[in-house]
Amino acid sequence: MARFYDRVQMTTATTGTGTMTLGSASSAYQSFAAAGVPNATTVTYLIKDGTAWEIGTGVYTSSGTTLSRTLRSSSTGSLLNLSGAATVAIVCAANELDNLVATTLNVSGATTLGDRLTLTKATANENVFASTGYSLTGSNASAMIDLAGTWNTSGTPTAIKLNITDTGSNALSLLMDLGSGGGSYSSAFALRKDGALTIAGGFTAANAIFGNGVAIQLTSSGSRISWGGDTEIGRLAPQNIRFGAPASAAPAAQTVSVGESSRSGTDTNTGGASGTIQSGNGTGTGALSSLLLQSPVAVAGGSGAQTQTTGLAIKNGVAVLTSYTVANLPAASTVQGGMAYVSDANATTRLATVAGGGANKVVVFSDGASWLIL
Repeated sequence: MARFYDRVQMTTATTGTGTMTLGSASSAYQSFAAAGVPNATTVTYLIKDGTAWEIGTGVYTSSGTTLSRTLRSSSTGSLLNLSGAATVAIVCAANELDNLVATTLNVSGATTLGDRLTLTKATANENVFASTGYSLTGSNASAMIDLAGTWNTSGTPTAIKLNITDTGSNALSLLMDLGSGGGSYSSAFALRKDGALTIAGGFTAANAIFGNGVAIQLTSSGSRISWGGDTEIGRLAPQNIRFGAPASAAPAAQTVSVGESSRSGTDTNTGGASGTIQSGNGTGTGALSSLLLQSPVAVAGGSGAQTQTTGLAIKNGVAVLTSYTVANLPAASTVQGGMAYVSDANATTRLATVAGGGANKVVVFSDGASWLIL
């Protein structure tokens, strides 16, 4: 790509169509050397010889101060046959301005690019923007990309926006992939086109918002979600928090642990911390909330979903058993060791098998064969 320099124009006494030997700088202009043009640099030139003109590219040679000639256009359609009284200037041709953003921009030192830079890529299957050579040494901490601006608007601005028209791509295509490692690249942060986010390290956020249907998946056995203060998970409406997949062909057991444990093999005779699960607080004499423990009950055979029923409620600091009629008690063999509250016992004899049809309210216990009155 040709290089550009300010106010460079020189005379040439060369005749013919060959390489020019440069003379002196024209009035109010500077020479190639004064402008700092390095040896072997390619520039775009404009030759004026009377009313004739020629635009082309040439390679500057500082020794002998010459400039070769490769034609782009001219008033005659060919290389001018110079008279010996021409001038040659460094210029920027129209096609170079048109193609500037479609070529590799070689920047040396601090460079400012205009008011707004728009990149239009005409060639498919190539990078729109690529940078190489960024390197920090010593204690230098310069950012590879450093953007700064000011917002003073009633609108809703977007600092960085990426809009991909996806007419057909792999489902795992990434909108962003940040990582390190050079030739042994390792992704640290990847954003998939469907919004799935993969973070290799920890995730810290003061206010994280996740959309409807978003899944947070911890793929490592050592993964954890932790926080340093009181944390709220929820919304101002009835919602579920689930551990485990909503549905699975091979459901796996899940465990919820509350309270920290002491360190096995390190702490001696140290107890673990108590865990508390509580329902919501009301105010004053408002209705008391309950903490409910539920489990499924069987339905008719087939693929229909089982339904949940409350087995135990904690209310006003008291454990409240679910009320059953004798006819509705589950089979004693399925809940050995279980307890229930019966509202229609016909007797209250302790350790007798409960029978229905009465008005007695008793607590019963399953020994695996029968429901016995306590």
